[in-house]
Amino acid sequence: WNDLSSGKGYIAKPPTGGSKIVTIRRIELGYYDAKQAQQFLQPIYIFEGDDDFIAYVSAIDDFAIQP
Repeated sequence: WNDLSSGKGYIAKPPTGGSKIVTIRRIELGYYDAKQAQQFLQPIYIFEGDDDFIAYVSAIDDFAIQP
């Protein structure tokens, strides 16, 4: 939640009403599956909220990911 609040997440679908404030209704753990082939799937948190809002945040701490 802190990563999403601080802007570290990816907003996949902004709220349809154009609001700057979103109420999160559901959080799930999922996996990012890119269109190009990858060796691993990255676990992500999926945030869903009012007005069709959807955002993704990495479920792995930054220190565990190699650049």
